[in-house]
Amino acid sequence: EDFDTVLDFSSGDHVAERREQMRAEAFRVLRPGGFYVVTYANRAFFQDGREDAYGDFGYEKRQSPEELLSELQSVGFEKVVYRDNDNARSGIVVRKS
Repeated sequence: EDFDTVLDFSSGDHVAERREQMRAEAFRVLRPGGFYVVTYANRAFFQDGREDAYGDFGYEKRQSPEELLSELQSVGFEKVVYRDNDNARSGIVVRKS
């Protein structure tokens, strides 16, 4: 419990098999009241068929915004800010209670 904030710039896209462990570790190292900031692909990524290009870009599996929020809540985070953009990188800020 040493950090006020953990930043995750879309790294979860690259570690599908260990993503929940990564989220749990972020939760573990944050002090109570600390923030976890996560960015992810915008909705346009899912709407124009680019999800078929995972392997081409080194991605294992991108999560939908709903999947991401559910996973973050399952390890104990509470939602603070949720920004889902159509044309820009989207993100979510959650807090450790």
